[in-house]
Amino acid sequence: MRLHFALLLAHALAALSPTAAPVPKQPPAEPPAIKADQVVGTWAYSWGQWPDGIISFDKDGSYSAVHVPGGATVYAGTWTVRDNTLTITEYSFDFATGERRGGPSDYCFDFGRTRMPDLAGVSNGSTPVKLSNPNPKR
Repeated sequence: MRLHFALLLAHALAALSPTAAPVPKQPPAEPPAIKADQVVGTWAYSWGQWPDGIISFDKDGSYSAVHVPGGATVYAGTWTVRDNTLTITEYSFDFATGERRGGPSDYCFDFGRTRMPDLAGVSNGSTPVKLSNPNPKR
């Protein structure tokens, strides 16, 4: 009986010891939503089958892009960020003549909650898009 009581007492004292139980591992915090001021600047980008491009987002909501090398078409338009989606409305122009080729065309880049400084996601639900190496405009 004394042995049983001693074991119960030992367990009770162990439960009251200052050593806390291990804390369960927490999943990584979800990155914050993308804000418009984080997008302003010039980025390297890939969009679907075009792996090399340069895209610029200006504070005034205008944007321009070109695929390099040999970008015979220049894209220009407007952009907004809402609900973690970058939306651009663009027109396309011949690089040599400045003649308009098309547009307006709307593209929605859904980046989910990717981590800055690179943004990776899909355009219009299926085309892979990635913006990287931002060079912020001041």
